[in-house]
Amino acid sequence: MSKVRVLKLRHGGQHPEAEETIADHEEIASQLALLLASRATLGIGIEEGQEVYLSRALEIVPEDGYLVLDELVPSEGNQRLRSGTRILVTARSRGTLLRFYTEVQEIASERGLAYYRLRWPRLIGLQQRRRHFRVFVPMSQSVPVLLATDDDVRLQGELRDLSVSGFSARLPEQLPVRLVTGQVLPSCRLALPDHGQVIVPVELRYLEAPRDQRRSARIGGRFLRLSTQTERQLEKMVRAIEREAQRRGQRDRPA
Repeated sequence: MSKVRVLKLRHGGQHPEAEETIADHEEIASQLALLLASRATLGIGIEEGQEVYLSRALEIVPEDGYLVLDELVPSEGNQRLRSGTRILVTARSRGTLLRFYTEVQEIASERGLAYYRLRWPRLIGLQQRRRHFRVFVPMSQSVPVLLATDDDVRLQGELRDLSVSGFSARLPEQLPVRLVTGQVLPSCRLALPDHGQVIVPVELRYLEAPRDQRRSARIGGRFLRLSTQTERQLEKMVRAIEREAQRRGQRDRPA
């Protein structure tokens, strides 16, 4: 098995989410438990070098603050590890890129096979691949979003980005109803001049309250139960918003 020469992982033309940083001990334990249960292959970068070796997690011990790593492949990577060696661990699990820095605490062997006790990571980064292109809506391009709750409370917002799979939007600071992550809204209406409208149910995936000088809330949602026709309509809207943004950019460019 050969070495992987580059640490920077490419996304094959897909558009990745911004990396989410997790510092909560229990959440880190949950993410590492997924790697252990799935026997995910780990990429091990030593001292921020270009070479990456392969390994697997053997054990996680969150209560004592360490995890155990199997020996490296190819085997010459094992000769480079010492107590105190700093490493970068990367893995893909369920479409998510996970990575964190840690260091070797202890080196041991059993039946001639090496294994390594690693310090519990203080932070881990998560980055998801997007299945669909996501277009960002300029502040100068106002696209309304109309949401309705189960109790038929109407919420008017402005679209901030859009893809075939979901959207994010700004909502007024004072909402007439409480929203929670995971809540399903039976109706989300998007309309573009000359491109019709779509009305679909959405699941709220994140909520962000107003902060600092921003006097609006932000929400993100995932479209549910999309028909083929609705997917095509959303694709047309995404392309239309992108063309309009490009047109405005050309128009506003200094001569």
